[in-house]
Amino acid sequence: MTKKLTPAMQQYVDIKKKYADCILFFRLGDFYEVFWEDATLCHSLLDIVLTAKNKHGDNPIPMAWMPYHSAEKYIAKLVSLGYKVAIAEQMSDPIPWQIVQRSVQRVITPWTYVEENTWDICYIAAITQSFFEHTEHFHCAWWDFSLGEFYTQSFENSESLQKHLLAIQASEIIIDSQFVDKESIQQRIQGYTKSLCSIYHTPHDVHWFLLQQCKVQTLQSFGKALEWGRDIAMSLLLHYLHATQQQDIRVTRIHYQRPHDFVLLDDITIKNLEIFQSSYESSQKYSLFGVINTCITHAWSRLLQYCLSHPYKNPQHIAQRSQHIAYFFEQNEKRQLVSKQLKHMSDIPRLCSLFVYKKPSPVLMSKLRRSLWCVFESDVLVQELARIQADTHIIQTNKEFYWHLCTMFVDDEDLTNESWFIRQWFDSTIDELSKIAFRSDELLLDYQQELVTCSGINNIKIKYVGNQWYFVELTPKDTKQFELCFDTANEKFDFVKRQTLKWGQRYTSPYLEHMQEKILEAKQQLSAHEQKILRDLQSRIADMLHIFFDFSDYIAQIDLASSHATYAFEHNFCAPTLQTNKSTTHLLSARHPVIERFLPKDQDFIPNDLDIGHDTHIITWPNMWWKSTFLRQNALIVLMTHCGLRVPAKQANVCLVDGIFARVWSGDVIAKNQSTFMTEMIEVANILHNASSNSFVIFDELGRWTSTYDWLALTESILRYISHHIGCTTLVATHYHELIALADEITTIKNFCVWVYETDKDVIFLKKIIAWWANKSYGIDVAKLAWIPEPILVQAKQLLLWLQEDLHKNTQKSFQESSQEHMHKTPQTQKEIQQTGLFAQQTIEANSMKTNQINKDTVSKNEKIIQEIQALDINNLTPLQALQTLVLLQKKI
Repeated sequence: MTKKLTPAMQQYVDIKKKYADCILFFRLGDFYEVFWEDATLCHSLLDIVLTAKNKHGDNPIPMAWMPYHSAEKYIAKLVSLGYKVAIAEQMSDPIPWQIVQRSVQRVITPWTYVEENTWDICYIAAITQSFFEHTEHFHCAWWDFSLGEFYTQSFENSESLQKHLLAIQASEIIIDSQFVDKESIQQRIQGYTKSLCSIYHTPHDVHWFLLQQCKVQTLQSFGKALEWGRDIAMSLLLHYLHATQQQDIRVTRIHYQRPHDFVLLDDITIKNLEIFQSSYESSQKYSLFGVINTCITHAWSRLLQYCLSHPYKNPQHIAQRSQHIAYFFEQNEKRQLVSKQLKHMSDIPRLCSLFVYKKPSPVLMSKLRRSLWCVFESDVLVQELARIQADTHIIQTNKEFYWHLCTMFVDDEDLTNESWFIRQWFDSTIDELSKIAFRSDELLLDYQQELVTCSGINNIKIKYVGNQWYFVELTPKDTKQFELCFDTANEKFDFVKRQTLKWGQRYTSPYLEHMQEKILEAKQQLSAHEQKILRDLQSRIADMLHIFFDFSDYIAQIDLASSHATYAFEHNFCAPTLQTNKSTTHLLSARHPVIERFLPKDQDFIPNDLDIGHDTHIITWPNMWWKSTFLRQNALIVLMTHCGLRVPAKQANVCLVDGIFARVWSGDVIAKNQSTFMTEMIEVANILHNASSNSFVIFDELGRWTSTYDWLALTESILRYISHHIGCTTLVATHYHELIALADEITTIKNFCVWVYETDKDVIFLKKIIAWWANKSYGIDVAKLAWIPEPILVQAKQLLLWLQEDLHKNTQKSFQESSQEHMHKTPQTQKEIQQTGLFAQQTIEANSMKTNQINKDTVSKNEKIIQEIQALDINNLTPLQALQTLVLLQKKI
């Protein structure tokens, strides 16, 4: 590969060795070039031409290239596909017979490539391992530069660490090179997430490195955040950032994330409740966040995202946010004024971070100035900042900086990303250089008039061409008269011919050359001086990052409260009451916030009540229709209450919980080599190990992916265990009605069902949950609604009759006794069912649904077969005899 290489190619090889895990963009003049395997990869991924360097020689090198000014779109695509890109820039000007110096100025990764117009939280995380008294511990440090805050947390096992990485959805994960079995944990992480994983080393002296990076005298300034091994994780993160970004990262705040500060909400629950992404089309649109996110700016949307993933467990924090929302709920005019001002604001944290950690741009500062203008030129936002008791020092500092930006930069319409963006009178050097660079037209006009006066030629022109600079141009008929004015003793008239053209002659003079050199030098100095002012501003903003982030937090609270109050007012949400001294959750006319939003306009959501303590509610009947909705809407309301938000209900009294768990559905997980049933059991085990008596748990089916008897045994045992050993608030939806007998034995288990009205002609599925139970699953009726062919439905009903006669013959009596007992326990519910008979009958008649009758002839023909089956002595049949018997019966059928 390195045989007979030119100096430039040898330089490429040397740099590539240091960044072997990156695609290396090698700057050559106006292009970025890639070679060897990088060229082949870019050709495939970016659809750019693959050619070769030294194509006709003995050692052709695969090569691809792209213009440097359009490289961003290619970088964005590579990063989105999970690749790293190292940018090697030219560090010296080209000099004949010398190699241009090049070095990598930045490494672009999924975490570092963040656009201004995105709101997503984009975390990068570093994980380490430590041993204390022969006990293994795991640590994580993570950061999103647009939020400006670092976090650390410790874990007792690798499983908890992996769950945390899934919950924060880190786009990039750095694994300590000293991590035991690091390759194995990297494979496991990549099997669970789409994160880009890298293995990197911690600095030699962790303590000294952190002191230098954090610019503090002692790490005790950060309290527990950097204790017990968490300092190693933090040093690994900062070490990696310093290496890839080629600059120090400003550390303003490091938070020690205490799991007990928040309601436990694992990644499975987040997924099953569709908090941020729905299973339908994998879309955010149909998620809880997508529906209630009416925040106006990206920064405030991130706050809502953080709130939903970190629900409070502290009643004071919940009450504080609830009070802010309540204030705006009653102030319709104030909401409108706040909304009007916020619409013009940009993402302040992201603007500041991009300015500090990427190329400083005056356009970014223009957007920051406009955002601050929305606050300080508006009485309503200033009043709101005072109402929420924002720190006066932070407010005043931001106000002073706003006036500084107004004084410093030209108006928005005159601002570009190039140069000449400093306002007049701001800097005396800028003013002097600007006069030369941009007011030279007056000097040139004076010079032209002097030439006209002396020569008597009126059409003398002074022109400018990029590669020739300034010159005097005349038509051929005027050249002789003009040349009579030449004077070698006067630099203004000491002309020499520069270029002869068909339409005229071009001349230059020492005076003109001196003027153009002065103009060129002034423009270069002006550009350099403006960049110096920008770098000084960059350093100032870096020192003030925490001020801007705190200020943004205040505005975020105002936006979140006003926006959610508007949404709650428009969609009839209520303010929940948090029950801290009671163990009962009571919801009146509760609704699902997402499903309700997307119902047809002519269809109303049917609400349901919930009244539950530390009990288990078994919801049966039928094999579909509203059980899952009922379970999820209650869990979402509990979640929203602990976020301090309003909820979709008429009234809500919610018990304070320490964890929310949702096991809704399962599927094969190929990456983990898990079957559907195994995945379900792992999720159930996680709940049983982590739920406490103060947790809220929903199970949408248990054990449905195994045999009926396995399922019954497992499910009954799980429900018994929850009732006797955990005692948490539990909702279980099932279409297996055999479980209802548990309510007779265990007082904390209660039976509920989805209301079904049935006649001899048809079945109507109602969407009300009532205190009742089911004695069958209605699977065939559901199949009918799905338009399963009629012959299948007829045969299924016949087979169901046979199975019920055989399998439930010995249980019918006990079930009937249980039913009678329940009939006496719930007279109000029975009366309610009778009252709705007329409504259901009218619905049947309106739909004109045809009745499916079982073919009596078919029953008669198969009576003999039924008798044969019942007469079989199964215990004395050999396996071969059993198979032969089945074949004969099948032929008869």
